[in-house]
Amino acid sequence: MFGKRVDRRTILKGAGAAMALPLLECMVKESRAAGDRRPDPPRLACIYMPGGLARPQWWPAEEGPGFALTPSLEPLANHRDQFTLIRGLKHIEGEVGHHYHNLNWLTGHNVADGRNSISMDQVFAEHFGATYCESLVLSHADGIGLNTVSRNALGADIPAIGNPAQALRDLLPPVEQSELAAVRRRLHLRKTVVDGVNEQLRDFNRTLGQADRQRMEQFTESLHGLEQRLGFRAQALDKPRPAVEENRVPDWQRGTESLTEFMDIMTDLMVIGFQSDATRVSTCITGNEDGYGPLKEVKDFAVSLGQTVKGGHDLWHEGTKTNSKMGVVLAHRDRLLVEGLVRFMDKLSAIPAADGTLLDHTQILLGGMQGITHSATDGPTLVAGGKRLGWRHGHYKVYWRPTEQGGQAQPAGSGPKPLSNLFLTILQQAGCPVDSFKESTGSLSELLA
Repeated sequence: MFGKRVDRRTILKGAGAAMALPLLECMVKESRAAGDRRPDPPRLACIYMPGGLARPQWWPAEEGPGFALTPSLEPLANHRDQFTLIRGLKHIEGEVGHHYHNLNWLTGHNVADGRNSISMDQVFAEHFGATYCESLVLSHADGIGLNTVSRNALGADIPAIGNPAQALRDLLPPVEQSELAAVRRRLHLRKTVVDGVNEQLRDFNRTLGQADRQRMEQFTESLHGLEQRLGFRAQALDKPRPAVEENRVPDWQRGTESLTEFMDIMTDLMVIGFQSDATRVSTCITGNEDGYGPLKEVKDFAVSLGQTVKGGHDLWHEGTKTNSKMGVVLAHRDRLLVEGLVRFMDKLSAIPAADGTLLDHTQILLGGMQGITHSATDGPTLVAGGKRLGWRHGHYKVYWRPTEQGGQAQPAGSGPKPLSNLFLTILQQAGCPVDSFKESTGSLSELLA
């Protein structure tokens, strides 16, 4: 099912020590689709950057295909034809509250009313999630709320996994027959519950008026999607699973303080999922807006400059100030994230697909919503990979920039565009049959081949 076995025993590192993965047959020199001699499905990875941005070290001076890489983007030098840098995308009309950016980065919903809506990655999963793990949601810590950027069709949080050993268990079917039987029982119980709810809904809906019936449609559709995913997961248990050795993957209960190790761990899990076709969509949050997350190297770097970083929140505030010494520290954080992205791209580009490489079939979104602390303007947005999905990379596209940074020099008629336009473009290039997403006014066709 997953191809031939290769010798790659240790790929995850964290908490200062190597974590030995079992030898997986899915770690081969080609994607599963390539091994099966069929077209590769699209994949999607969304990686969230919290807090402010060291803008002078991030944004190039000139846009276009020949832009000079800034210090924060220099690690991408060998991948210039595999990414597009975008500036001037607004979100929710620029109105996002305080520490809540990661709640609606992928939804485009104003959460001031206490509600949310489906995130872009889950729209993708609805169409391409017919896999054992329909969506791999990763974070620096387990949980919901600020620890996840993924929301289901009802706008409810999808819990993130911060323990890579647990993520691996969720990503692949178990080996032992007793564990398989337990999973089958849980799936059967969940399906029984869903069937029972559906039966009650049919009776309940007969008592509702027309307006309430329409409100119930979204809930019913969500249940139908859950029922389908339970079926896909049950079917996957009946198929051959990669052979594994008996050595145990150590649980990572508290996580690592190292941003570098964190990025390597989580992107390795994404690679396993994409290559084996165990999942086709994954999100990862690298820290919270209130400052929690792996920052060891950033704090150490600050000390070397005679500065002190108590937490990420202080860094977001001080680092975005013009000519701030802490801005150099924040730029170091930005570069570390880019370096992690580059290593992720290197892994995907080294894996042949049925057509091109796995990177060519994977759209990667790296971004956030803050250019200046607590402001939803001028935030970082970078799209990488997906060349077989129609992206024309190698460009720096500016739709808008603050006037103090040359906004008056923009062409007449230009201005901020909705970030939802980019999300719509990503979904459509993957083949999702959608014609809008939240505030979208159309796709960004100028970024496509």
